[in-house]
Amino acid sequence: MSTTHRPSQQTATETMTTMSATYRPRQQTATETMTTLSATYRPRQQTAFVTMTTMSTTHRPRQQTFTDTMTTMSAKYRPKQQTSTETMKTMSTTYRPKQQTATKVMTTMSTTYRLKQETATEIMTTMSVTYRPKQQTATETMTTMSATYRPRQQTAT
Repeated sequence: MSTTHRPSQQTATETMTTMSATYRPRQQTATETMTTLSATYRPRQQTAFVTMTTMSTTHRPRQQTFTDTMTTMSAKYRPKQQTSTETMKTMSTTYRPKQQTATKVMTTMSTTYRLKQETATEIMTTMSVTYRPKQQTATETMTTMSATYRPRQQTAT
């Protein structure tokens, strides 16, 4: 085999197998199957549905959907179905819950996000470390940037 293998353009149903030292394809489509035993794998351009997973010797991507099992850093992450009053904690890079209710807009940049009771028209945006509301009425909008935000029971005015 040669030292460098660089194809310039490939079609959608091609299967590439190489044992070269460096493998750098220029353009690839979404349904290609790539198998390489090279030392370095550096594609230059890929489409949106190609997922790369390399184990430093073999590269075999397949087309994945949003409900596939994600394996990252040799640890499996499988979120379950969550209810609206469940505590959600994330310490990972990617967090994708499977089901959420339609009337809630949750935006968080905090470490721990815990909500106890929530009505239908609330929009909560927090950048704090810990956010724990106790009970709120239907027309409140709370925005906080503090370290700890714990409101008491409030009534409508």
